[in-house]
Amino acid sequence: MPSPKLIGRPAAGARLQPRSPQDSGLRTQDYDSTQDYEGFVCAVRDRAGIDLAGYRVEQMERRLRGFLKQAKVERFADYLELLDRDPEQLRRFRGSLSITVSEFFRSPDRFAELRDSILPRLLSARPTLRVWSAGCSYGAEAYSLALLLADLAPDQDHYLLATDVDETVLTRARAGRFSERDLQHVPAAMRQRCFSPSGSAIDEVRAKITFKRHDLLTEEYESNFDLIVCRNVMMYFSTAAKGRIAGLLYHALRAGGYLFTGSTEAMAQLPVAGFARESVGFYRREESHARS
Repeated sequence: MPSPKLIGRPAAGARLQPRSPQDSGLRTQDYDSTQDYEGFVCAVRDRAGIDLAGYRVEQMERRLRGFLKQAKVERFADYLELLDRDPEQLRRFRGSLSITVSEFFRSPDRFAELRDSILPRLLSARPTLRVWSAGCSYGAEAYSLALLLADLAPDQDHYLLATDVDETVLTRARAGRFSERDLQHVPAAMRQRCFSPSGSAIDEVRAKITFKRHDLLTEEYESNFDLIVCRNVMMYFSTAAKGRIAGLLYHALRAGGYLFTGSTEAMAQLPVAGFARESVGFYRREESHARS
């Protein structure tokens, strides 16, 4: 299997960044009003390495106000100082950017199409697949993919990458321990074969997945994937960020590969990026649209 190249490092001036505090005329002590949100975003990026510029402003500012209230501070400046001196607050803040709603085979009808149509089509062209679960949360989606691949092509050494921006949920994902609710859509025979009675994935299943921290907004993407699963993630990003991510996901796929999104996550940016809609939630990188 050829080694994938990394793609997506922004060209100079191409990143989605707010103006610097100096350009905006803002000082740290001024980050205490809604109008100063842009300056706060700059400070967080510079100090904590967290780029909030791609998130929807109204939604992110509302979440930030909730964090200020929980931390019992009133101003952005005070919260910024708290992030500087308290690693636990910074960890919680990073975790707030991660979406943790998941379960095995979420939207069973969509996973049925993946099992019965999309994956067999991909496997007929290439017996060993490269699959990426982007925004994997605590791992239910990635383990779902591992179980499907183990059933459809059990003797193949597939590459299954699972990424999230939050190290806390990745630690949980690597452990592979799940609740009864997480496993509610797992067929009984599959559950008996692949999980302990307490809900822990067996070692052979956990070993099939490579978990890594990755930020869709700021970090390079691996490439040559046959399938990318990125469900209910991009709805949290700004329109500009969605467009850029759609383009990067396009280039991260092989020609003929598939992007699997949330069922209600239709995005105008995907056809513009070169994807053709296959069915609800599934988009294909067309051979005829392959780009360099």
